[in-house]
Amino acid sequence: MSPDLNFFPTDVDNMINVIDTSQTLCREQVSQFESAIIDELASLADELQGTASDPSRAYPNNLTFIGHYQWLPLPTVVYELEYPRLNKIKWSYVAEKVAAMIGIIFVMIQVSQYYIYPVVLVTIEMRENGMPLIARFREFPWLLGDLLFPFMMEYLLTWYLIWETVLNILAELTYFADRHFYDAWWNSGKQHLRVGRPEAFDLLHFQYPGINLHETGIDQCTYSFSAMFTTVLSRP
Repeated sequence: MSPDLNFFPTDVDNMINVIDTSQTLCREQVSQFESAIIDELASLADELQGTASDPSRAYPNNLTFIGHYQWLPLPTVVYELEYPRLNKIKWSYVAEKVAAMIGIIFVMIQVSQYYIYPVVLVTIEMRENGMPLIARFREFPWLLGDLLFPFMMEYLLTWYLIWETVLNILAELTYFADRHFYDAWWNSGKQHLRVGRPEAFDLLHFQYPGINLHETGIDQCTYSFSAMFTTVLSRP
């Protein structure tokens, strides 16, 4: 049984029907069939070349030992044949981010030492003094309140440490030009347009080509909304 080819051009559909019935193709049909195969091969070649500006960097020429280990330190989770690259490293920018990273780590240590660790010592003292479990449960909301602000600070500082300092240092040292790790969506009036930009771009760039929306019966608007809704739920 031949597949559903309603989305194919009529000439290709007719040729497949002729082949299924074991009939002989005429010269015009053979020519059309060859043209369809050539077009399909050209389309597949374009997909294999992807973002590569030079065919020598396209698949399978990209499968090299050096290429693999060049990709590992890049601040990205999605592999591409080529990335936007810088011409040179700005060492002043690297020094600025390194200083920021050290400063953030120092502040995180101070917050842990003066605001989180004392609360931990209190809980240990309560257990060692034999405080009843009911009494400890009564103290739990107050202890949680003491930890709420320090934990929030540590969370925000960890976010800034990773996304603003570490990833930018890696990007600069590896000549990586794309710095859209995140946007200012936390204080933006257009949060829905900024949140999840990297994830949404990856879905648009890598998921759409692999999904035939005609076959699934899902329109592009519904798929776009589902993709964005998923990225919003997956973010902390």
